[in-house]
Amino acid sequence: MKLILASASPRRAEILRNAGFEFSVQPAHVDESRLLNEGAEDYVRRLAQTKARVVANRMEESDRPAVVIGADTVVLSEGQMLGKPEGAIDARRMQGLLSGKTHEVLSGLSVIGDPNGPEYTDVEKTSVRFLPLSDREIEE
Repeated sequence: MKLILASASPRRAEILRNAGFEFSVQPAHVDESRLLNEGAEDYVRRLAQTKARVVANRMEESDRPAVVIGADTVVLSEGQMLGKPEGAIDARRMQGLLSGKTHEVLSGLSVIGDPNGPEYTDVEKTSVRFLPLSDREIEE
């Protein structure tokens, strides 16, 4: 059975490749806007599940069975949810926020083998400690 990663993330593809999996990439292209009062854990769980379901439904419509993996990740630092940086300036700002501190990384994962069958969805929390970064290190 074919394995599909419902994400355009080069890092997620690298993880699967390094684990020895053969797969194809089919980004789901879903709205990643956060819902009103949605917590970070619920947010990554919903996005991972939505991405996997969109691609699984696509595969069912084309009558090509596949196992689909959807994933999403956010960083929580001092109660602030950090998403993907919107450019170099935003990336430097985020690095500065994380420098010398411990933050949480929340990763949602959803695996679907059949849109009408069982589905596995979970969220993993990881604490990450950054050493202090100099302005030069952040710039690099």
